[in-house]
Amino acid sequence: MASAVEELCARCPSLVITRGSTVLIDDDRSNIDVALKAGVRAFWLDPCRPEEVVESLLGGMGMSSLPPSLPPSFSEEGEG
Repeated sequence: MASAVEELCARCPSLVITRGSTVLIDDDRSNIDVALKAGVRAFWLDPCRPEEVVESLLGGMGMSSLPPSLPPSFSEEGEG
């Protein structure tokens, strides 16, 4: 994760990335543990049920619905 931040900041020096502005989504639980211990929000992606990460994200970020920037098809999947 640190190398990705370094690369982004090198390409855009005005970009500010902090632990508070970062969310890690990963299928490796050990990476999740490291991120949480470092104060980074992190969500486990179950490779067998990747659609569940959206629910986790919304609940973990205090949202009850998808932000308008995401296509409506994301919120309609699994309903009805």
